Amino acid sequence: MADPDYQRRIMCYVALIAVVLVALVMALLNFLIFERPRLGAVEVVLAVASAGTIAYLNRTSNVALVAPVVTLTLAIFLMFYVWEADATAPTLALPALFPGVAFFLLGSRRGLLAVMVFFPLAVWSF
Repeated sequence: MADPDYQRRIMCYVALIAVVLVALVMALLNFLIFERPRLGAVEVVLAVASAGTIAYLNRTSNVALVAPVVTLTLAIFLMFYVWEADATAPTLALPALFPGVAFFLLGSRRGLLAVMVFFPLAVWSF
């Protein structure tokens, strides 16, 4: 019998692994080159939290609990970039990733609620 949450679990893994990798690379850049230690520290915390979430998902396969955590982690990650970075074209493109992940992982209603909370905060922070 096929697992109905297989695709959601794969999406959680992909999003979490991407957050870990990007956060660690950007943390190194922010500590060593850009001289933004506060942003680097937040990225390290997000990478560790995401790695812990990967371990939890691997151990339990509880997608119902992990999907909101992944969405929240991605929202925090993107919001902090929007908040800390200057309003440049790459920064403006990052929040466009959020609705696809939110709708896929949370479903229509909760995904819409997450997007309706995220985008006004992103616009306000610009």
